[in-house]
Amino acid sequence: MRILLATEGESDEIVARRLLERVYSNSVVQPKRMPARGIAVVLRLLPDIVRAAHFGHFDLLVVHFDLDDTLPENALHSGDSPRRQEVASQISTTMRSLRSSGGRTDSLTAILMTPAQSTDAWLRWALLDGDGKKWENKDRHAMKRAVFGDPPRKIIETAVAFADRLIVQMAECDTWPRSLRDFLDELEALKKA
Repeated sequence: MRILLATEGESDEIVARRLLERVYSNSVVQPKRMPARGIAVVLRLLPDIVRAAHFGHFDLLVVHFDLDDTLPENALHSGDSPRRQEVASQISTTMRSLRSSGGRTDSLTAILMTPAQSTDAWLRWALLDGDGKKWENKDRHAMKRAVFGDPPRKIIETAVAFADRLIVQMAECDTWPRSLRDFLDELEALKKA
């Protein structure tokens, strides 16, 4: 499986790649890091990213962005976020416009990796255990400082080590962060299909 992975940052890319490899062990992941963070950047670049995945004949497009504070308090799924719905709608609209172009015979699938606050909350959960849902409610800036320091140091090395710990924690603990569970459930459902 060929996967185009679009992320907001280095650590997000490392975590996403590790999770993708967990589900799709024989996949080829092509990273596409956005030049800056933030939903405005994601929305601006999204049509180009979808086109790149379509015309590059990728099987799967994974787009990462943080939900920040857009997830309703009693939401059961990260798909309840208006931000996530807006991005999904834009991807769908772009994919429909490309459906008959590029000589493509198979369809492109898109999955959104949308941590409730940040992937740093997933990493803190992996290190400190506890209820994953509670980690998602913590301040995202505090999570980043706790994981990478202030100022951030050794981001790549730290993210690699903590992403490996995340995989172990997922196998050992049932109280995952909700948004992590949603992402893995979508990947697993696609694999079964």
